[in-house]
Amino acid sequence: MRFFDPYQEILRDAALFEERNFEQRLEAIELLELAVLPDSEAAGSQAAADRESARGRLERLIAALEDVDARLFARLRVEIAAGRHRGNGFWDVLAEYCGAEGGDGWWRSDDGPGYDALDVFTNRLCSFLPMPAPTRLLEAEMVDYHKTPARVVLELARRVTTEDVFVDLGAGLGQVVLLVHLLTGARARGLEIEPAFCCYARECAAGLGLANVAFLEGDARFADYSKGTVFFMYTPFRGELLETVFGLLRREASSRSFMVVTFGPCTVHAARQEWLRVDGDSMQGDELSFFITTDGTCG
Repeated sequence: MRFFDPYQEILRDAALFEERNFEQRLEAIELLELAVLPDSEAAGSQAAADRESARGRLERLIAALEDVDARLFARLRVEIAAGRHRGNGFWDVLAEYCGAEGGDGWWRSDDGPGYDALDVFTNRLCSFLPMPAPTRLLEAEMVDYHKTPARVVLELARRVTTEDVFVDLGAGLGQVVLLVHLLTGARARGLEIEPAFCCYARECAAGLGLANVAFLEGDARFADYSKGTVFFMYTPFRGELLETVFGLLRREASSRSFMVVTFGPCTVHAARQEWLRVDGDSMQGDELSFFITTDGTCG
């Protein structure tokens, strides 16, 4: 083994130990974790001792940097629970720690939706409990939980108002619901069939002191859609199950207007619905797409 040892350089960078430099600290931790590079077998006891000594120094530095993050997120959660960092204030928090470029639309990426430092930040802030194990088997047309990229959630939140009732169909661990509520102040609901995920999401919401969110355990084929004004789907179902849910939404659309927002392959199916019209340009399966109802009161 040979060692690429960034220890001294990172140790001397005092800015990395300041809470505000989250992204730089994340990069430093990733660099330290890659510091031991496979090369060749260490020869002799002294080489082995040197390897273990270097490893110990790197691990202690990683722990020190992670302690800074632990304090940062603990502080932010206490402040959120006390009523701070809501609406524009929460946008400001995300921009402060993850918006290095600044300016309007700072969260948009030329590389398209993906997972990056913003996802790490929102995960550690909102999904801070141990990951629960699923307790039930999904039916064939139900899709396993996949986290919605944080940049997609921010783009979605730009279209949600404080007057809306936001509903995430297939809410998983609840992070979209929590983020949309924090970013907009809207009432936010998550529908999820997995009991352990619902319990997890409720505990995270309670830990953040968020009273105006709810997580409903249930099957989307038998849910009440009468209160929602913005429905979000990151392809939680496919096939006949997806068409059944679209049918239930269409029934609602016969008497009132609302928005359906899709991400992933279900966008193609939404585009085929005669009772929906695209609101904007994006209709690709890997992009966030917005649809407005055309039946009933929508004309």
